[in-house]
Amino acid sequence: MQIMYQLGCFRFGKYASSQATYSSAVMFPSVHSSRIVRALYFQVLNSFSLSCLERTPDLHLATEAKGIDNGFEEQIKEFYEKYSDTKLIIIDVLQRVRELGGKDYSYASDYEIISKLKKLIDGTGIALLIVHHTRKQQSDDIFDMISGTNGLMGAADGAFIISKEKRTGDGAVIDLVGRDQPDQNCI
Repeated sequence: MQIMYQLGCFRFGKYASSQATYSSAVMFPSVHSSRIVRALYFQVLNSFSLSCLERTPDLHLATEAKGIDNGFEEQIKEFYEKYSDTKLIIIDVLQRVRELGGKDYSYASDYEIISKLKKLIDGTGIALLIVHHTRKQQSDDIFDMISGTNGLMGAADGAFIISKEKRTGDGAVIDLVGRDQPDQNCI
């Protein structure tokens, strides 16, 4: 839901640009019911007071995500064949495509899952946004807050964390880190 809201901000809100070129995107949301996905999608769009005609046809919501070793690559290829202008794939949350094995949640398995997902899009010009949870325990390094091992960040090109001081507060901070970008903190 939060990701759909953020996409709405960029597509229709204060960050929207009349000069922007919009491309197709596919989202594998954390809910599995098409009825719930549609309801959340329209709730977000209605928060921007959009009529049916203004609703974006280029964000596709998938209600089923196969596991990374069980057909997900084929799913992405089929989508890309149908929508060759795709520039964004959102996986909300990582667990949707992760398959557990004997090495559950080790550095090696965390690194492997991100590497496999990254390999799907390397060289295509497609951005891959993977939503993952943070842990409750605080840390001096905000990126230590990512749930799991450092293997998740080790394989990724970058990461950002959206955090709030108070869960119910309106203000949030975005911390960004990546291979080809300076560390940033945005309010």
